[in-house]
Amino acid sequence: MRRIKFEVNGLQLMSDNDRLRPSKRGRLFCTEEYRIYKKDLTLLFSLQRPQGWQTIQGPFGIRIKVWTHKDQSNLIKAVLDALEDAEIIRNDKYCDRLYMVKEPQKRTEPEKMKIEVIDREEQAFKKANLKSKGVISTPEKSRAYPPDGSGGLI
Repeated sequence: MRRIKFEVNGLQLMSDNDRLRPSKRGRLFCTEEYRIYKKDLTLLFSLQRPQGWQTIQGPFGIRIKVWTHKDQSNLIKAVLDALEDAEIIRNDKYCDRLYMVKEPQKRTEPEKMKIEVIDREEQAFKKANLKSKGVISTPEKSRAYPPDGSGGLI
């Protein structure tokens, strides 16, 4: 399974709320601050990308740990856009797993972020190959949801 890790330190994290602004006619446009932020993130990811890295073409998962006082859910789009621009991933629409942890920070403390991108296409291919060889058996009943119909939600 291919994976790649990034660290973002010393960069003021910008949320997705800062990305779009309405014009006088009501159309939305990206702010200059967001464009600069995304360009900085893209450069940072490009510099941390290993030599010979091949862009993830299919499904991938992403883990993000962020130390901030901001709403962490608004940071996701900027990170995915920058990963796409840095050619780590082909398209953010293939993200099928997202795990995010927020460590609260005081406004005066520096923000930082750790990101791990996991290529799931390779994992799915290996699993399908093992199933076709009979190494992995498919259970007759799916255990994805409990029988009470609650969907597994607490």
